[in-house]
Amino acid sequence: MKKRIVSLLLTLVMVLSLVPMSVFAADNHDGQVHVIVENTTYPEAEGAPWEGTLVEEWIDLDEDSTMMGCVVKALEKNGYEQTGAENNYISSIQGLGEFDGGSMSGWMGTLNDWFTNRGFGDFTVAAGTLGSGDEIRIMYTRNGYGADLGGSWDNHIKTVKALTFSAGELSPAFDPDTHEYTLTVDKGTDSVLVTPTASNKNYQVRTYVGETEYKRTAMVPTVDGTTITVKCGDPSWPNMNNDNEPAQVYTVNVKVKSDDKPVTPTNTKVLVRAQDGGAWLHQPMVSELTGGEAEKYGYTDKVEGVSALDALVVSHELTFGDDFTPETAKNFLEVGSSGFITKLYGTETYVCGFYVNAGYPNDGTKAPSGPGYNGTTVVNTKLKDGDVVDFFFYADDTAYSDYYTWIDVPETMVTGEAITVTVKGFYAVEGYRYKDAAELKAAAKPLEGVGLAWVDADGYIKPIKDVVTDEDGQATFTVGSEATGYLVAQSGGDVYALMNPSDYIRKVAGKPVETLGLTIRSQADDAYLHSISEVQVASNTAEKYGFTDKVEGVSVLDALVAAHEMVYGDKFTPATAKQYLAINPNNDWESKVFGRETGFHGFYINGDFPTNEAGAARPKVTDTKLLDGDVLDYFVGSDAENQNDYYTWLEVPATMTSGEDITVTVKGVQALDPDATQANAQPLEGVGLAWLDMTTGTIKPIDGVVTDENGKATFTVVEGVATGYLVAITATYHTHTTYALMNPSAPIQMVTGNVHTVELKGLHNAQLNSLKLYTYKDGVKGTQDLLSGISTVADGYGLKYTAKLASGTYWVEGYDANKDCNGGMEMVIADDTTSVSLQRAYEIYARNSGWVAGTDYTIDYQVTTADGVKRTATLGSGTVYGNLRTTGIFVETDTVTVNLIPSEEHAANYNVGTKTVVTKVGGGAQSFDISVPKAFTVKVTAPAGSTISVGTFGNYYTYEFLRPQENGISTQDGDTVTVTYRVPETSLNHFVRVQNPDGVTYWDFNKWTTDQDIVVTRADLHMDDDFNKDTVSRFDKNTYDLGNVYLNINAKGYMNMNAGDTYELDVFRNWQAIEGFINAKIALPDAHYEVVDFDGKPSDVVSIAPNADNSCLAYMTANHQGTALVKVTYDAMTHKQGQSSTADKTFSAIWPEFTGVFVVSVGADGTAIQTNMLMDRMDVAVTKDEQKQLDAEHDILFYLGTDGASYTFTPESGCTVTVARSTVGKTMTFNGFTSQGVTVDAETGAVTVANLTTGRHIVRVEKDGVATYQVITARGVSYKLLDAEGNELPENAEVKPGETVQLQFTGLVSPKEKMAGVYNHNFSLYYTDADGNFFQSNPGSYYGVYDFSGNPARQRISITVPADQEGLTYELTGAIKVGGYPGKPTHRIVTYAEGMGMQHGTATASVLAQLPQVTLKLSGYAADAVEKLIDAIGTVTLDSEETIKAARDAYDALTEEQKAQVGNYQTLLDAEAKLADLQAADAVEKLIDAIGTVTLDSEEAIKAARGAYDALTEEQKAQVGNYQTLLDAEAKLADLQAADAVEKLIDAIGTVTLDSEEAIKAARGAYDALTEEQKAQVGNYQTLLDAEAELADLKAADAVEKLIDAIGTVTLDSEEAIKAARDGYDALTEEQKELVGNYQTLLDAEAKLADLQAADAVEKLIDAIGTVTLDSEEAIKAARGAYDALTDAQKELVGNYQTLLDAEAKLADLQAADAVEKLIDAIGTVTLNSEEAIKAARDAYDALTDAQKELVGNYQTLLDAEAKLAQLKKDAEKPSQPEQPEKPATGDAGVALWLTVMCMTSLLGAALVGKKRKA
Repeated sequence: MKKRIVSLLLTLVMVLSLVPMSVFAADNHDGQVHVIVENTTYPEAEGAPWEGTLVEEWIDLDEDSTMMGCVVKALEKNGYEQTGAENNYISSIQGLGEFDGGSMSGWMGTLNDWFTNRGFGDFTVAAGTLGSGDEIRIMYTRNGYGADLGGSWDNHIKTVKALTFSAGELSPAFDPDTHEYTLTVDKGTDSVLVTPTASNKNYQVRTYVGETEYKRTAMVPTVDGTTITVKCGDPSWPNMNNDNEPAQVYTVNVKVKSDDKPVTPTNTKVLVRAQDGGAWLHQPMVSELTGGEAEKYGYTDKVEGVSALDALVVSHELTFGDDFTPETAKNFLEVGSSGFITKLYGTETYVCGFYVNAGYPNDGTKAPSGPGYNGTTVVNTKLKDGDVVDFFFYADDTAYSDYYTWIDVPETMVTGEAITVTVKGFYAVEGYRYKDAAELKAAAKPLEGVGLAWVDADGYIKPIKDVVTDEDGQATFTVGSEATGYLVAQSGGDVYALMNPSDYIRKVAGKPVETLGLTIRSQADDAYLHSISEVQVASNTAEKYGFTDKVEGVSVLDALVAAHEMVYGDKFTPATAKQYLAINPNNDWESKVFGRETGFHGFYINGDFPTNEAGAARPKVTDTKLLDGDVLDYFVGSDAENQNDYYTWLEVPATMTSGEDITVTVKGVQALDPDATQANAQPLEGVGLAWLDMTTGTIKPIDGVVTDENGKATFTVVEGVATGYLVAITATYHTHTTYALMNPSAPIQMVTGNVHTVELKGLHNAQLNSLKLYTYKDGVKGTQDLLSGISTVADGYGLKYTAKLASGTYWVEGYDANKDCNGGMEMVIADDTTSVSLQRAYEIYARNSGWVAGTDYTIDYQVTTADGVKRTATLGSGTVYGNLRTTGIFVETDTVTVNLIPSEEHAANYNVGTKTVVTKVGGGAQSFDISVPKAFTVKVTAPAGSTISVGTFGNYYTYEFLRPQENGISTQDGDTVTVTYRVPETSLNHFVRVQNPDGVTYWDFNKWTTDQDIVVTRADLHMDDDFNKDTVSRFDKNTYDLGNVYLNINAKGYMNMNAGDTYELDVFRNWQAIEGFINAKIALPDAHYEVVDFDGKPSDVVSIAPNADNSCLAYMTANHQGTALVKVTYDAMTHKQGQSSTADKTFSAIWPEFTGVFVVSVGADGTAIQTNMLMDRMDVAVTKDEQKQLDAEHDILFYLGTDGASYTFTPESGCTVTVARSTVGKTMTFNGFTSQGVTVDAETGAVTVANLTTGRHIVRVEKDGVATYQVITARGVSYKLLDAEGNELPENAEVKPGETVQLQFTGLVSPKEKMAGVYNHNFSLYYTDADGNFFQSNPGSYYGVYDFSGNPARQRISITVPADQEGLTYELTGAIKVGGYPGKPTHRIVTYAEGMGMQHGTATASVLAQLPQVTLKLSGYAADAVEKLIDAIGTVTLDSEETIKAARDAYDALTEEQKAQVGNYQTLLDAEAKLADLQAADAVEKLIDAIGTVTLDSEEAIKAARGAYDALTEEQKAQVGNYQTLLDAEAKLADLQAADAVEKLIDAIGTVTLDSEEAIKAARGAYDALTEEQKAQVGNYQTLLDAEAELADLKAADAVEKLIDAIGTVTLDSEEAIKAARDGYDALTEEQKELVGNYQTLLDAEAKLADLQAADAVEKLIDAIGTVTLDSEEAIKAARGAYDALTDAQKELVGNYQTLLDAEAKLADLQAADAVEKLIDAIGTVTLNSEEAIKAARDAYDALTDAQKELVGNYQTLLDAEAKLAQLKKDAEKPSQPEQPEKPATGDAGVALWLTVMCMTSLLGAALVGKKRKA
């Protein structure tokens, strides 16, 4: 048993054997990310709570890690707080928040130096977007949302702005526009850290070597020749700027320095792994070995450098730690000198081995006998840098059958999807057969029966449950969250596997997972295999089970796999999937579906034969894409032999009813026909039908139903069986089987309606006594009485049925107690119908004597619902009072019209007799006994273009318009039109009305009993005179013609409606156009309606539709929520019998100020607001609260003057009041609501609305978002004061107590004008004083007074001032008292539809309107008024002039008697005197004020003011309030004059030169002599300062000019003088420098001196050459270089240049001679081989000049060599002797020994060390 077995994970150091070793930085941060939090933009000095780097931390990753989570962990680990991470947006970190540093400040972050395009929470380990080694940097930005951090949305720059390396030299220096570089590194530098920075961090920048990416924290390998690629902004990578511009690519070629000395690495890096029993004995780790590890523990190896034994010793150190020491080492590891091991990891064993770099260790030489190569042991196996060594025990200690394994894996994996891996192996013990790992792996075979395991981040092996390789060595499994990226094989059964980690499998997010809602229908064997409903299918469904499709998105294969999931549930797994579904890899066709091996299968999409995206017919499941909402039909055909199954379509009705028959048509096409479309389908004979239950997928065949030759089948619907969906099924018909593939029909709705309880009411023993009820569809009555078996029960005095009925249409028949059918009709039961009350028209007959139904007339019976829907109805019969009558039935609220149509015999003399009854709830049965009236012909002729109407009129307001005879309209010569009517004989009046667009409407009333021929002329219609539709007459033609209007709206003039409601609107002209006070044949004007908003713009809140015959009758429909204003007007007209005070029978168009106005709201009811808008009814007792309410039409507010009336009321608390005032011209207009003129008493809450001028106005009262409205009518009037005899009094007349006067009003109108048949009043002016004394005018008659508005006599009232009245005025408050005939309560319940009908409602009070308040002036009033004017003068000021004048004018207007009554006249005289003094003083003040700002030009104005002041009296002088201003002005003038003298001296300075010094001194002296006040007046003092400064500048510049002039001719000795001038110049200011006129002289001198000094330096270098020798080269070059660097001008100054030329020539000669000397010296000892050297020396010497030859010092040596060579050539011509050969060598006596050793090594190579295991 081993002492210690450590089961640790193969972690990052193991990775180094599988991927390039320098992928990660030297520090081990595998499984971690680097998080930095910093603020580099907002310093503490500007208010930041902190600056710099706050956090720099490595954070561990797990499967659930996100970028945001890592930031939070890093902050929490350091005790810092943040805000917002939970919402995926950090707004604050450790007190530094967004916007603290400015409006664009906040926190941003980069991932690997890239500003991410999604929130931090979206970058996750699970999605593959966050991984080991990533760098997360969180930074604070203040500008441009990251612009100050390197990111920008404003450009698409993809260059790299910086590229640094941790080692080496980059050439050329980095520039963003240069893309190729060389990095030179020292030998031994095996990796560098590469840090690129993008110019715009909105783009990613990545580093690669080949295809391998290296993160910012990773070390990049630097082998000589390595190419490092840096890429920025690849368009395929996510970026913030969303563009497709190409990436910028930079390449760096690595060059390793070399030198003459071999470099020996100090350490060798080796990855050491040790395993036993499927576990690692220690953490696999890269160790740096020196080669002396074995020796430290007493072992000896046989290699120079690092041996496998060194690695084995380190493995024991890792396994046993401190327990493994030099003293204890042999307890754990024993190794013989040859490498034979007898103890390993503390266990005696020989069953063990080791591999290097996944290969059998050998020396690369072939074995001398047998196959394979000569193996090596741990003592003589040398390891290289980067090697991987595996030490292992054999699990099979008898046969040594353990396999060394390799696992072929995909490059990437996706969590939740399946991957397939292949495990191969080779007997480890037989590895000697192959030279290296490549040969060995190639020979490996697939391993069946081994398991797999992940190696996780903590060093543990995580076996993958239930995964075992198949006969091909393959295993497919779903990637779980535990996947680490590395797989190892695990022993299974009798297969022993040695672990060799796979290549790394990179976990990625995979293609985006798309999820669609699909309906999948799978069928086989004439049945559906699962339920049918929409399911969600993901685009990776197939991949989860190891299948692969070829589309982006959801494929048919994904849906097919989902169908298998539904069919097989948990049995369908990645491991078992192919038992049920198999795809042939060669052609992508299914070979097995739903566990069935079949070649006859296919699918339809949305009921059509599919094509794939490429347009291929019969596409495959792998290449066909589905869309959201698609319906997939997958089928396995039944006719496998002929493949003749039909795909079907069913034509079905939309509805069905239980117990009724339906007919279905089936069509189909052969399923695999490429033209299989529904359009090509043909009727299918011989297929069956079945009901389909969608929820379960089960089908219920319909027995005995088979389609005929037309594909049709008819069958009865059975409730409880019918599901609503039909399918065609396979059936045998006449021995022939037709195979049908099911395709569900459209849903067929079972029509049962909403069954609910309904009461059928209204029955009575004496009327309808019983009912029968049937279904009614398409005009056909059912056969079953639905009330059969249901008895009536008592319902009060009547009877009723209670039945359960479905919503729908029925036929109902009514029967009386005799069981006679009284009629039938169509009736609809709606979902909300709970009861229906039925009645009968119990007798329908003609009252004409002797007339018999069916002989003399026929009956037309029409029934219309309250909603306007006409019912189908039939008549019945019944006995009524012993008479057999025709009867009918109806529903209460129906409108029943009966027309009795005369027979052909009577048609010439009779019209149709008609009666219409709008029935009401509870109205009971109705009788229709109708007289069929006699008829005569009426022809009316009128001007062309006219509309002619004829009808009957009765009950004041009921007009029946008749229709012309058929073809009864004709024209004559285009000038006239004639219309013919059949008019019934009647007791009512007949009327004719003619309307024409070019004239006014004409009315005429009569009672005709014979044929009529009526002509209406152009004159009747006023077509050719100035009276037209718009003519407004104000009593000038007719005293009785007031142009007002009354509406059937309430007293407020405001109503609320609900959307969809309709209201009957009735308009009544007032004064009415009648023919007399009693008969009241009323002509109706043509009315007009305008719906606007409160700003006068058209509104559609309601719409108004006038009646086609009578426009004074209209129907208002509420359209939608809102509020609108309705205005009603009418045109002028004529009434042939009209009552008139003149011969004129015309009636005015509406007076604009009386335009009918009301407000209507829809859906915003404000009627509940308590406005408390009441009227003072004076002393009249009011019996009802409603009578106190202000009435929009009757309570006119009359007022005097031009300001308008005011009205005060106190609404409930919390209200806001505004007013919309009308503007009256030719029309009445509104322009919105305003609060102007609306005041609120803060104590009482009373609101006063003022400025209500003539017209109608709308007061709005709002509270809690809703409003109510009140229309107010106001009218301006005037009055004259008359004496008792009726003589007009002056305007200022005073009345004495006890005296009687009269008030004659103008402009009053009746507040409640006559309404025929409703009320007929008289009116009195009604005034009262404060003591309760009343005055009332004479109404003119006890009964109705019809001319109040147009007769001045009715608008006069007498007032007697009480004899004891005190005071100067007499105040009166008034209204109009109403008397006469009260009649009906109100006009608002009158309708044109029903006439006056049943009168109800509340009459108005007997006191209406509000007369203007009257104030009579009493004796003494005028004198009192003057005294008040004098008292109002008060303290006299200049502003009193108007007041004094008003008092004077009023006093002068009095009579002498009244003047004597003025008691304060002296006050007026004193005020006038006082005003005269003030005006004199004011004139002087104005002169003083006119002085204004004192200048030198003010002298005359000051003198004028002084003269005027001195001319005043002392009293007047005292009134001069600004005398000090005059004194100040005089003093100011004196100061200005003194300052002016100085200004003149300053101006005299002129242009400043050196000669200006005296003038400047004079101005300075004069200025200094002024006072401070005077100095302040000197306007050009700055000129003096400037002159002084300019003079100083001139003096300074002059001094410098003198220094420059002193330089003279420039020599080398001029340096001091030039420097003095330069220093003087540089000390000047810039302004002074500009004044130096000879500055160029200084520059020239400096340039000349520089030239001299440069030339002097070169001369010195030339002089330094001295005598020329070979060693003079450097000195000569220095002189030459210095000379050549000179300018041409400087070169001219070099005096010894010839010396340099001579030296260069001399040096050239010496060098030429020296070269020849070297060639001569190189000859050396002369042999026959020296000829070339001698010739070269000779040629070189001969090429020299004579002077150069003189310098060759060894010329004699050349001569001697030439002589020697000649002698040798001569001697060589003699013959030579041959040499003796050597003896052969003997063999190697060690060969045999060598062969023996090789044989032993070969045998022992497989088992390098041994062990005897315990049983």
